[in-house]
Amino acid sequence: MKTPAPRWVCLQLLQACNLRCTMCYEWGETGAYFQAGKSPVLGLDVIERIVAELSPYRPHYDLFGGEPLLHPRIDRVLEAIKQAGSTVYVVTNGTTLEEHAELLAAAPVDLVWISVDGPEAINDRQRGAGTFARIARGAEALHAARARRGGRLPGLGASLAVTPLNHASIEETFLRAVDRRLFEHASIEYQSFITPGQLQEYGHILSDRFGRHGVKHAAAFARDPAALASIDAAEVERQIQSVRAAWTAEGKRVLTKPLTTTAASTRAYFEGRIEGLADYHPRCAFPWLYAEVSAEGDVTPCHAFYDLTFGNVNDRPLLDIWRSEQFDLARAFFRERLMPVCAACCLYHTRPDA
Repeated sequence: MKTPAPRWVCLQLLQACNLRCTMCYEWGETGAYFQAGKSPVLGLDVIERIVAELSPYRPHYDLFGGEPLLHPRIDRVLEAIKQAGSTVYVVTNGTTLEEHAELLAAAPVDLVWISVDGPEAINDRQRGAGTFARIARGAEALHAARARRGGRLPGLGASLAVTPLNHASIEETFLRAVDRRLFEHASIEYQSFITPGQLQEYGHILSDRFGRHGVKHAAAFARDPAALASIDAAEVERQIQSVRAAWTAEGKRVLTKPLTTTAASTRAYFEGRIEGLADYHPRCAFPWLYAEVSAEGDVTPCHAFYDLTFGNVNDRPLLDIWRSEQFDLARAFFRERLMPVCAACCLYHTRPDA
């Protein structure tokens, strides 16, 4: 059932990043923004208006990018959200954490997710030379800033995207490379992708059912499953079990996306067979609970739906868009079936209450 306002809001603060991670569907070689000629920024006035409008409902906020800490008024963004009584998570590549540590601890942000894609040599091949050392210094700085304030916020999480390059290093990353004294949370997420066939089907649906033409954003997810065939599903399952046992024994939380990471389910995922997932479900609850606002102001019901939007917050209030007939007609369609691009969406592979 649709809620009167979204319970969870993701703000893409800007389309800019200081890294060019090889697997990234935004800034990698096939990324939607890799050759873009502009870098939109979601204006502070628009953000403050959204937060004020939603303040009676106190939704949870995720801040996303690009790299959200590059937003020129990230301080005011955090201030507005926290003063409205909402929780807020920041998803960051971690390379500017040293300079933002005091700000994040003072807000305080509720949880900072830091991307770490392997031990130093592998992480730096995937994310750029020197990034592991900068991430490590940033995590230490944020942990220290939190300690100086005598609190437990921000929580710190380490997040790894499983790819052909790092799939054999999951255990090494979380048990040896990452300083577990600094982190309370770990997230292991399979690389987001859709098959070329799913992309083609998605384009037909957008055109035939919604009158939208073009799949620039979804195209950035497209991968031939053959490029992922080197991932050893049984070894991934073993390593995740090892990491989960070690971290949970220390009272730490381990999340995975998808939720079930057996070898069979992992194999189905990387072969592009979404129906073969242990957690397969024929529809997704998030269009009734969640709203995402792009850096250009477009509102979508999903982290992967940037080619299908229902209004722009620069022109209309977010709640008008959320409650619009156009959005409700789309929800009626989503009630009937998944979209082909859903296979690439991290929200589909989690729970609304996670």
